Amino acid sequence: AGGDAGGGGGAGGVSGGGVERGGSVDGDSSDGGVLAAPPPSSREASHALRLRLMMDVYRSRRTFGVLENKLLTHSLLRRLALPVVPVLYGAFAAGPMGEWQGYSRDRLIEALRRHRLGPTRAFVVKPASDGTNWGVLLMTPSKWSAGNWTGERVADEVEKWLFARLSSWGQWYEHRGVLVQRLYTDDAPASAAWPHGIAELNVLVQKGEPTHVRVMAIPKPKGDGCFDVLLPPSRRRGSEASPAEGAQPWPGARCIPAPNCADSMAACKNYSVPRLLKKLEPQLSQQASLLASVFGADWLRLDFFYGHPRRGWLISEVSYPSHHDYPQEIRDAWLAGYGYGREGAPLEPSTGATPMLQVS
Repeated sequence: AGGDAGGGGGAGGVSGGGVERGGSVDGDSSDGGVLAAPPPSSREASHALRLRLMMDVYRSRRTFGVLENKLLTHSLLRRLALPVVPVLYGAFAAGPMGEWQGYSRDRLIEALRRHRLGPTRAFVVKPASDGTNWGVLLMTPSKWSAGNWTGERVADEVEKWLFARLSSWGQWYEHRGVLVQRLYTDDAPASAAWPHGIAELNVLVQKGEPTHVRVMAIPKPKGDGCFDVLLPPSRRRGSEASPAEGAQPWPGARCIPAPNCADSMAACKNYSVPRLLKKLEPQLSQQASLLASVFGADWLRLDFFYGHPRRGWLISEVSYPSHHDYPQEIRDAWLAGYGYGREGAPLEPSTGATPMLQVS
């Protein structure tokens, strides 16, 4: 809930972007599980190349079909004892699975009534397996009243996309579903408003380490309300230990301009990033490492909400490809993890680069 692409489902950005399916990283299942390197002619770590390679893996591997499914991931995160945004109604289109029921129009409408969603409380409806805000319905009491919304109308909107054959980017191992959650910002005091308190944070995790954070207002206005922070990995910090009391977390962390966000550097300054990082560093590092290990993902995006005085830190979702356009040095580091530098030559063993593991 909240990002103009990030909060709705992550991992998107493939429509219209030339992100076609290729076979370069699919690999052979007999190769020991190591993700194949990009072809020699395509070793420039461009945004489009990264998405193409990662989408191929995402579409064809069952594990990433779980990672990108909000209901299945919610179940897993709860079993890992991680804090997640509660699901007030969740269901799969094709029938019940695990703790989730099969979709029922009547039960969806009843859940809205029971939790007083719409006329009294703000809420968000999301597809379980789409991204880039595809199908997301963000509802506030004022919008509900002004638009003469009803539970039946919400169900009508859900059913427009719920029974689609494929997600918006074509996941092969997909279970279509719907989830309803209360809006994180509901009932928050004005003192916690952007740009000082409540925010959605999209954290890029590379090989188990947080390396980049996009901080966004909730909801994010188009073309504004966000900034980026670049986090040096532990090998450049000199230690993987948590910072000492009073020390600056992630020494060398710096704000960088965020694409499509006006005055992002000023927003970063107003938000007091050192104080934010000091509060988040221990649990962010632990959760990033845990999720990377569980999913076997070389690269993932951990999205969470933060700043509500009563709700605290709550994970929204986990994504694999991530549509965000990251700085060149981050894309180079990702590509270098496969054993190749920007010039296409294999990296020397002395660099410490190791092939990234792929769960099949």
